[in-house]
Amino acid sequence: MGFPQRMTDLILSCVSTATFYVLLNGRPRHPFSSSRGLHQGDPLSPYLFILWAEVFSGLHLKAQEDHILHGVRLAVQAPEEEVDVVNHVLTVYQQASGQLVNLDKSEISYSRNVSEDRKHVIQDRLQVKVVEIQSKCLGLPTYVGRSKTQVFNFVQERVWKKLKGWKEKSLSMEGREVLIKSVA
Repeated sequence: MGFPQRMTDLILSCVSTATFYVLLNGRPRHPFSSSRGLHQGDPLSPYLFILWAEVFSGLHLKAQEDHILHGVRLAVQAPEEEVDVVNHVLTVYQQASGQLVNLDKSEISYSRNVSEDRKHVIQDRLQVKVVEIQSKCLGLPTYVGRSKTQVFNFVQERVWKKLKGWKEKSLSMEGREVLIKSVA
């Protein structure tokens, strides 16, 4: 993405050099390093996620510029070969980022015009489950009808429930902001 080497070295240092200690009888013992990188809730995590999402998007755009990926085609004769391009983009992304796509949580749906044979070929290549309608992506609904308020009410309720669980009166304004950002 064109970041200066010093910046990428600094980010890598933040991610890879953290050392943890176990307290035994009140004294730190047995240092160890994290083998899994950042954990969920780490303040750096959302920023790195956004950067990797940009890389992932860039890989798709490059495949489109190279005319090997043409986006989603809602046609009876949509090319199955592009499934292999999608798999390749996912593989490159996984190797570059160290993140793995969870295929157990991935879904695909087809229009009623796609033949059963074609569905099986695509599903075999992608290795994801077939659903009639995707329900959620990153915890948010994929389909929003007329009432957006009703669909997204659960987000507000989840944030409010988390805030009530904490002793919000004992948190500073900055603490409340961090809490709201991490929950939302």
